[in-house]
Order: sequence, then C-alpha cells, then structure tokens
Amino acid sequence: MLIGIWKNIEDLEDNLSLPELNAILGASRDREYRQNKFAASLKGIDLDKISAEQNQERFDEIERRAQAKLHAMRTGANVEHTEQRLELANFGFALEIEE
Repeated sequence: MLIGIWKNIEDLEDNLSLPELNAILGASRDREYRQNKFAASLKGIDLDKISAEQNQERFDEIERRAQAKLHAMRTGANVEHTEQRLELANFGFALEIEE
C-alpha cells in the first residue's frame, strides 16, 4: 500500500521518482513471488529448487550458443552446424556435414 502526500493517481505519476518506482516494483514482485511460493508449497512444489535448476539450464544453453557463435566467427562456419557439433562433442561424438 502506498502512503504518501499525493492527491490522486495523476499527482502520484507526476511526482514519483525512478528510485521510488523501482522500490515499488521490487516490493510488488517480491510479494507476488511469496504468494506464488506459498500456493506452490501447498501442492508440494519447491519453487526455489525449480528456479535454480531452470536458471542453470538457461545459463548452460546461453553459454553453448555463445561458444558456437565464437567458434563460427573464428572459422567462418555456419552457426547452427557449429552448435550441433559442439553439443555432440560434449557427448563424445563428431558431426560431419557436407555443404
């Protein structure tokens, strides 16, 4: 709940600074996350564990794409083929594509 000296919403919008807006937005996101976490815990789901796993998977995916792009830039190869080669190389396979 906002407590302030504002007369109405327009006055609030005109006088609200960026740091105040960021604080309000952050508090709103935290509140919503806590509500979602509580609702999920009633169903036996741990949101903290899921989000940590998803973050790691997403980071690994971004890192693979970046490595493929760097390799493709150095060698002049196709980025999609390079991504496939690097992905298979992680499993010990090699991919040969005829172009």
